[in-house]
Amino acid sequence: MTHIGPIWPAVIKHEGDDELMYLSGDVDWQQAAEHTLFSTGGDVLIDSQGRLFHCQTDAGVSVLYLTDRVMGLEDFTQILKQHMVALNQCCVSKLYIDTIAQGLQMVMDTVDDRG
Repeated sequence: MTHIGPIWPAVIKHEGDDELMYLSGDVDWQQAAEHTLFSTGGDVLIDSQGRLFHCQTDAGVSVLYLTDRVMGLEDFTQILKQHMVALNQCCVSKLYIDTIAQGLQMVMDTVDDRG
């Protein structure tokens, strides 16, 4: 795996959790890394180009590792719908996005709505 940074914004998808964690940039990542113990291999960061990074905590330090996988729009739309259902949003079946960046904006809007 290569260690290259994400193109912001991004979200973290925790293994076994439908809610997505929105990250606007490096500062948000550093704050999340300080307060989150990432599972081995199951937690991923999805950047604005759909690139997947493994989030790992090794010896108390959280690190991102770029994988060779890219999430397609259809798969991202599915996890976005799951996120919206977890937040009790209505009309999720009608949700449509043209780009991953547009979907990330929707996640950011849900963060803003919760205060």
